Amino acid sequence: MGMLEDRHTHTHQGHRIEVVENAVAKRVTLLIDGREVASESCMLPQEITLDGAIDDAPVQAKIVIRFLRGSVVTLEIDGTPTPLLKSE
Repeated sequence: MGMLEDRHTHTHQGHRIEVVENAVAKRVTLLIDGREVASESCMLPQEITLDGAIDDAPVQAKIVIRFLRGSVVTLEIDGTPTPLLKSE
């Protein structure tokens, strides 16, 4: 994770999808159009899956927390891998 927060974003059919890693709160959160749809604590290195949906299309974010080497975040929309843009 970055110093305080990393954001991974993608826009799909006008919907903004964000995966937010918050180092202070030790949480990862999946946001769709600014609304939290799933979150989980990330106190230890682990693999986390967060699920949501856009217009009946499932959205799945997978986060592999690796504190010293940075996390690996992937996103699938309706089963199709989707690229994310990382910002800190």
